[in-house]
Amino acid sequence: MDNAIVILALIMIAIILGSVNVILFTSSTISVDNTAQTENYLISIADSLSYSVSPLTYRAILDVSPVQYNLSFLLTIDSGKYSGTLIVVPFAANASRGPFYLVPEVKQNATILNSNQVVITQVYLPTGSTLYSGSLTGYLVRVAQPVEISAKIYPGEVIYLWIVMRINGNYYRLGYTYVKPSDEGLGIFVVSKTGKYEGNNSILDVNPPLYFSSNKGWNFGMWFKLYTNNTQRSIQILNLSFLVKNRAGGNNAGNWLNISVYACGSRIFATINQGNPIELYGNAYANTWYFLNLTSGALLGLTHRVELSLYSNNRQIGSGSLSFSASGNGCELITSFGGQNFGVGISQAFLSSLKDNNGITSEQVVNKDVAGNPYYYNNTENIYSIMNEQQSGLYMTIYWYFVSASYPPPSVVNAIVFYSGGSKVIPESGTNTWTIS
Repeated sequence: MDNAIVILALIMIAIILGSVNVILFTSSTISVDNTAQTENYLISIADSLSYSVSPLTYRAILDVSPVQYNLSFLLTIDSGKYSGTLIVVPFAANASRGPFYLVPEVKQNATILNSNQVVITQVYLPTGSTLYSGSLTGYLVRVAQPVEISAKIYPGEVIYLWIVMRINGNYYRLGYTYVKPSDEGLGIFVVSKTGKYEGNNSILDVNPPLYFSSNKGWNFGMWFKLYTNNTQRSIQILNLSFLVKNRAGGNNAGNWLNISVYACGSRIFATINQGNPIELYGNAYANTWYFLNLTSGALLGLTHRVELSLYSNNRQIGSGSLSFSASGNGCELITSFGGQNFGVGISQAFLSSLKDNNGITSEQVVNKDVAGNPYYYNNTENIYSIMNEQQSGLYMTIYWYFVSASYPPPSVVNAIVFYSGGSKVIPESGTNTWTIS
């Protein structure tokens, strides 16, 4: 008896849901007597329509090429002459020609959430001429009721929205609107300026890691791009400072070793302790990503010398060498990225400190991963795996990841220090300035 009641209830629910679908579908269908009346009616409704769209929310998918965006927004259709149900056909496409005649391709890549679907094979203009033949998915939307649209797009694409009405069994496009995500701030955010990162053993409560060792070695790398190369003002790219003492943990005050990299016009310079600058490269392009690499230390054959290399498209395009006199170890670090004038974008950076000869191989792997992967790629897991190896030969690796795939980007980004036995965080002192890459 109970089973019979359950089955009967399910049948009744199915009948009710089916009735709702019929009501929703037929409510979008209008019957008009003749062609002239149909055209006049459609034009009058089309003239009364207005559209409102909410701000976009989105997230970028960075591990595909080209970069893909998943975004959503709210759409509301209003009309002073019609209060029923219309059909909205959303689709993403490149704005290659005038939007009036632009039609969907094979995949629409856009949906309306929680709305009933309608399959459309022919769409007419109000005048009766054919606009589209094929197969489209539309969604039933009531006038004055907000609906959520979700789309998958690629850079340069626009989301188009056809507003369709069914009359006498035919589908007519009343009008269209579109959302241009690039105008809404769609993009990937990278840092243009950071606060300071001050790492020392007392903050991390570990001993070591060493950030600097003249008789061992260290390796630094970062991705950056210039937003302009048409300025005579210097654009700060990097400030990297180590406090070097003759003996690790000694009582001597030590000396700061400061390395600065900056651009002026299309030329990129480096200097150490505000000495005479050297030119790394003289023809840097705007909006081109470059990888900067700094190495030093006796294990790398660079005693009292920092070797700098600049790469573009996996090819070395510039180099230089800076000399210094400080010897010893450094357990304190201060670094910052970028400057005040929005002239540079920075996506990520790392610093590895060598403990022994095994570290030469490990730091080469870190360098290869960060330099070889796309500049937006998050290398946190790769670096974690390298540092977890028993014979990594590295005191530590610091990793900064300055990419935000969604809006708003975070106000601060902490650096992660990986070392044998664990990881710690170096907090950022100050706030970030972000730009759309």
